[in-house]
Amino acid sequence: MSKIVDTQLLLLSVAAERQNGAIVPPNYLQGRAAAKILRPLLRNRFIEELPAAPGEPVYRWNRKGRPVCLRITERGRALIGVVPPVPITEGDQQNADRSRCSVTPRQV
Repeated sequence: MSKIVDTQLLLLSVAAERQNGAIVPPNYLQGRAAAKILRPLLRNRFIEELPAAPGEPVYRWNRKGRPVCLRITERGRALIGVVPPVPITEGDQQNADRSRCSVTPRQV
């Protein structure tokens, strides 16, 4: 992909902010317009098609009638300069809690 257009950049940026990385095209982007925007992202592996879990936005239905969703890939995140979120483990959370500064208010 030689150039990424604004709509593609917007879709990738919004998906990168979502916890599940879902691509949700806006309502005005349908039919040929959606294909024109999404196909290059799929072809260059910036986004991927996956089976949609319950409650996820459905991009299309496959030949077996199952829902398919779109998600941003690591390559897509790298394209826009976004690092994937790192899940916080219980140990990390405890260390973060201990390292917080506890300030006692002064009485005047």
